[in-house]
Amino acid sequence: MRIPLGLPRSLRWQVVALLPGLLAIATVGSGCACKGVTAKSHVPPTPSSAVRAENVRFTNAAAKIDLAGTLTLPNSRGPHPAVVLITGSGPQDRDETVAGHKPFRVLADYLTSRGIAVLRYDDRGVGESTGDFDAATVHDFVSDTCAALEFLRTRRDIDHRRIGLLGHSEGGIVVPMAALEMPGKVAFLVLLASPGVTGEEILALQDAAEQQAKGTDSATIERGRRRKQQLFAVLKEEPDLEKAAGKLRDAMRAMELAPEEKAELERSGRSVDRMINAQIRFLNTQAMRVFLTNDPLASLSRVSVPVLALIGEKDLQVPPKENLPLIEAALAKGKGPRYSVRELPMLNHFFQTSETGLPRDYAKIKETMSPVALTAIGDWILREVNRSKR
Repeated sequence: MRIPLGLPRSLRWQVVALLPGLLAIATVGSGCACKGVTAKSHVPPTPSSAVRAENVRFTNAAAKIDLAGTLTLPNSRGPHPAVVLITGSGPQDRDETVAGHKPFRVLADYLTSRGIAVLRYDDRGVGESTGDFDAATVHDFVSDTCAALEFLRTRRDIDHRRIGLLGHSEGGIVVPMAALEMPGKVAFLVLLASPGVTGEEILALQDAAEQQAKGTDSATIERGRRRKQQLFAVLKEEPDLEKAAGKLRDAMRAMELAPEEKAELERSGRSVDRMINAQIRFLNTQAMRVFLTNDPLASLSRVSVPVLALIGEKDLQVPPKENLPLIEAALAKGKGPRYSVRELPMLNHFFQTSETGLPRDYAKIKETMSPVALTAIGDWILREVNRSKR
């Protein structure tokens, strides 16, 4: 997701703290800016000789912006089936670069080596794309996704009947919405680490899962949950930004700090007011309001195309036990002909093999994306595009 999960400033799902330790708002974003993570350089595998890459640009006419990306194509004769990759939360480049890894580059090269063309692009306002990322909501990202799909439909080397959408994290919320906007033009959907609950619920699940993995006691976790509920209630009930800012400030000042929180604040050298003002700027946006109340199941239950949904067993940003059953139930009620919902053992939010699933370990893991995940995605897409070819 582009909030904390890609916070606001467009649903940027990163890990932030309201007073150090007082309010951790973990967001589901693939683009989470994880505290304590030191980025390392992880070199993606060299693309196969069966893959050729082309830099492309296309226009979102409705938003009056240009989006830049990379289209990887098989060297075999076309027209080829294709998939558009949609990034997670936060301002992401076309490779979804995070913690020294480039998961979308690895995924694109893998899928194209198996005969599937792949389009990935810089988010609006990122890299070579124009536009204002910070002013965007999930609806703007849906609009960008539709523009990417329409671009592929102009290409003679792409089979227009076999184009799908793949979204990671918040991107998994975007792709069903885009499919509903473009009926008959989307052949399949792939949801990677996508939530099945509202933004407010996923933030609570995220924080609890990460704190438990770190050994935080239940009383501290519950205190953080109540604090977040109090602040989110202000955002949902007060649409006026200026009035909401005042109510948020009053609520935060009334929160009593635990001894360890006071000590952490002293170590940081920051004042309480400075931290509160930073959090208000972060929370008090239209994007955050949309994120908190958006229900991904409303779209999933209406899609009429095949869907693959995968979440890693060790995913602490979108915990599988709480999300996969809801996703499966929504798809079962929907109009799609087929769906597959799977939990992949020992994989984290980025589908790396992981013992802990903690965001602080993303950069430490040499693997960018597990072969188990790559194979599961590739096999399923090939089955679907070959089925539709008959």
